[in-house]
Amino acid sequence: MNQDEIRIGDLLSTLLKRWKLLVGLTVLGFAIGFVLNSISFVRGNYTSYEIYCSVAVTSEDATTGGHDFNLAEDMTEATAYLMTSYRVLSAAIDEAEVISVTPQDVASNLSIRRYNDTQILEMTLWWTNADAGVELMNSILNVTRRMMPLTLMQGSLMEIDAPAAYFTPGGGGYVSIRWWITGLIGLVLGLGIVGIEFLVRPTLMDPKSVEDTLGLEMLGIIPRDVPYFQSTKELLSSEPTGNSSIEQNFAAAAYILCNRLSGKNKNHCFYITSAEDGEGKSTVAANLAVQISNLERHVLLVDLNLRNPSLGGMFLQTVDYNRTLNALYKGEATVQDAVVSLTGYLDLLPAVLERNAVNLDGALFEFLKQMIPHYEYIIVDTPSIGQSSDVLRLNEIAEAALMVIRYDTVPMPAIQEAIDKLDKSGIRILGCIVNASKQMRGFRSWQSPPPPPPADTAMEADEQRPAIPQQSDAGWSTPGQAPEEPRSVLDELIGDQDGKDKVLSDDEAIDALLQMGAEGSWKQSQEDAPAQDEPEPADRPQEQPEAAPVQEPEVKEEQQVYQTVGAAPEPEQAPPAAPQPAPEPDEEARRAERKNALLEKLNGTKKTGRKAGGKSKPKHG
Repeated sequence: MNQDEIRIGDLLSTLLKRWKLLVGLTVLGFAIGFVLNSISFVRGNYTSYEIYCSVAVTSEDATTGGHDFNLAEDMTEATAYLMTSYRVLSAAIDEAEVISVTPQDVASNLSIRRYNDTQILEMTLWWTNADAGVELMNSILNVTRRMMPLTLMQGSLMEIDAPAAYFTPGGGGYVSIRWWITGLIGLVLGLGIVGIEFLVRPTLMDPKSVEDTLGLEMLGIIPRDVPYFQSTKELLSSEPTGNSSIEQNFAAAAYILCNRLSGKNKNHCFYITSAEDGEGKSTVAANLAVQISNLERHVLLVDLNLRNPSLGGMFLQTVDYNRTLNALYKGEATVQDAVVSLTGYLDLLPAVLERNAVNLDGALFEFLKQMIPHYEYIIVDTPSIGQSSDVLRLNEIAEAALMVIRYDTVPMPAIQEAIDKLDKSGIRILGCIVNASKQMRGFRSWQSPPPPPPADTAMEADEQRPAIPQQSDAGWSTPGQAPEEPRSVLDELIGDQDGKDKVLSDDEAIDALLQMGAEGSWKQSQEDAPAQDEPEPADRPQEQPEAAPVQEPEVKEEQQVYQTVGAAPEPEQAPPAAPQPAPEPDEEARRAERKNALLEKLNGTKKTGRKAGGKSKPKHG
């Protein structure tokens, strides 16, 4: 039953998709009906006037002159039949002197209707000429009056409404029905074409069928958003913009790809292809490259769609030939000169359209092999498999392939054939992205960081991915990048540099500080103590001349720490501690640095109302 419901839904979607065809064929049918009516008008068969009259049937006897009302009602049907008989119509045509008209022509344009089962008859005649029509109607009435005594042996007609002509611009009678008949034929023809197309040439109507029918894992669905893809803003603009569902879907697909490719190998190369042209391969490649570079992964985007190169136009105002794959392949530029650096993490190797300029051969693969060690991800935009089977030659340097399938566009058999070619070539298929966009004219990805992945996935990815050297402050940074989360007090205590494994509660922070106070590891020299923590000179006890550090300020500082956390009462007075030898300068600086960081983080944690080491939840619009 579910399969039938899905099938009906797909059929309705197909009808909505082809509504232009249905409307066009219906309008064409009406046009054909109009043409047929025009031909009838030229030939003289077109009915332009409606001649109307009404009469009453009487049972008048020619001998006695009596009238029976019930008998007149019984004679109504017989009188109507007599009016449309060949004998009456022939005599009426002769009497009206109408030329080139047969009784069949008159009968086809004459309508007789009984009014509410009474003895009254309403007559309508559609004719091309008003005067001729009125004359013909009067002749029919006169001939009927003469024929009734001869055929029915009695009866006559009494005129109620005299024959009158009315103009009908749309045509009258049976001729006007041609418009509706031909229009209906056009609609039925359109429905038949759509139904045959739905059965013979099925397309991807339900993204779930990718996994069920094609056996490919779907990494993302890019919804159709014409205003987003038709944005006229610069591609790498630093102006902040709001997140969109398209951007979030590309960001999620980028996370999944990075997780799929993570492992011992730090350098990865994969290409993006499709079954047919026009499915949005270049759009997907450009967006994925931007989103992966947002993860601070070094990415190289290569345009090998040599029959329709478009990546250069997406990122650059003008493409310099000396900085293209074409110049590199011909030896007119080096690898360093050909690669265009877009940001600190994203580079582009564009191409321009030339006839037989670049071939997928060993020389090109050698250039790409030289680039692989310098990038974590190399994304190659290629032609469709249906257009060129040379795409499979990239298996020599690429470790995987990604399929792009445009929603409700490419026939399912063509998609299955492309997948079979990839399988037989031995390349690893990462999955597919269902794309519904038409054309990429600009996208917004640098303005805000992508949404975080699930916690387990992110931790596994961080464990498997190789470390990336951080850029200096003077280097490039992603606009709108969120500030780094402060590390917790416990992270400082145990030396956890990542600050991701444990979260310190308030009680744990107090216990840690008490332990540090007991061990004396939190103490620092007087000159390194913060100015706001120093006691007033009047309250400061006499210092021992032979001891470098004085312990009383540290006791007061400890009291302030207790007051800050609110975990222990303030001691009444701490006796001066015995003098200790001054620590080594390096050790002293390290302790001072450590203590200042602990105090700042602990105070900041209490003021913001968060647990130490915890992260605030992101806001969702």
